Amino acid sequence: MSLTLAIRSVAPGVLQPFINGRSIAEPTPRSALPGLPVLQADAYTHGKTLFAALGGQALIDALNADPDRLLLLDCDDAADTVAWEFAMLPERQFLVVRYPCLRLIDTPALPAPPPAPLNFIA
Repeated sequence: MSLTLAIRSVAPGVLQPFINGRSIAEPTPRSALPGLPVLQADAYTHGKTLFAALGGQALIDALNADPDRLLLLDCDDAADTVAWEFAMLPERQFLVVRYPCLRLIDTPALPAPPPAPLNFIA
């Protein structure tokens, strides 16, 4: 199994995380979330804001209850602009280091050209 965390715009410029249609955190204004340059400059401080916006302890509890502890991020267009991978746990560890994390994308894959070999990169 895996845990799918849907991050949706609930109002213009406001994001909220959901697990199975149930909100796990208060809505967060997009403007309150740090951008990539700020996160790269001080991930330990500003990454905690992302962790809280993802659900904080409620997210950790849900991940620990999942047998695979795999987090799938399903972001809408507004949420997809946030560097969620910088979310920082209270003990100064990145969320994605403790729990495997993948972003889901809603884009069809391009077909491989018929005469060419199909190469996989893992």
